[in-house]
Amino acid sequence: ENYGELVEAFHRWSAERLKELEIDQPVLVAIPNSAATSAVNDFGTKRLAEGIAAAFGPAAKAYTDLRFSEVLAKSHKGGGRSKTELLNKMVLNAPVPDGTVVLIDDVCSSGSHLFAAQRKLRPRAAELALVCGRTVNEPRDKMLNIPIETITSFW
Repeated sequence: ENYGELVEAFHRWSAERLKELEIDQPVLVAIPNSAATSAVNDFGTKRLAEGIAAAFGPAAKAYTDLRFSEVLAKSHKGGGRSKTELLNKMVLNAPVPDGTVVLIDDVCSSGSHLFAAQRKLRPRAAELALVCGRTVNEPRDKMLNIPIETITSFW
């Protein structure tokens, strides 16, 4: 019932974290969901990136032009989510603005979307991602104030 409040809190929390990390000009790259192609005008992470940018202030930019070339089959319906497959289907519809690239996602499971986006954005690859939710194999002791996590990859 309070989904809107949760999203607004994530916007504010994210903006505060960026300021704490002294990121002066964040470029908030919305990780596309499986249906976010060039033909789609609205998707969840686009709204997240725009909300964080608004909470941060005028120095932040939401970059919402990272998309998929085609609609991907849902993973629970057999759609693949390998980093390479995602990378090969990602497109940049506009140049990435100047600033520090920060990836924005709603949920991180394996990290494949984040890795693929990081590779697609080269040489402007991000070193930071802000994610609203994290799926893990084991429950955490606390649901809030989860520690910073470093995700490594052997592409």
